[in-house]
Amino acid sequence: MQHVAMAMRGEMNYELLKPIPDMGWRLRKHYFQVRAKLNPRADMTLQYVEYGPDKYLEDRDILTTLKIFLQVTHPYIQPLEFVHCSDFGAIIITQFNPEGLFLIICMFTHLFTCNKSATKIII
Repeated sequence: MQHVAMAMRGEMNYELLKPIPDMGWRLRKHYFQVRAKLNPRADMTLQYVEYGPDKYLEDRDILTTLKIFLQVTHPYIQPLEFVHCSDFGAIIITQFNPEGLFLIICMFTHLFTCNKSATKIII
């Protein structure tokens, strides 16, 4: 969370709220809840991916690639709101989609593996 807070310190449009634990399975990928200061009611998800030992692209090349992804539009792909690249990792902000398949799978597995009393909510 330290690297995310440092990278988001200069960004005035978003406010880092809290980490989202137990979401995803990648080793170096972390999820956080953020809020846009222009639209505080919209829930957003920040994805922070640390660079691994196999990083071979320069930071400017990674940022250029991420900016290309900002322009991608497709009905089945959540559009990116913001991208940033630092010395330690890359940050991607998207709208939070509560009906997304990925989130449903994570909630389902989390409910049955960690919290047995919360299964009453699903049933």
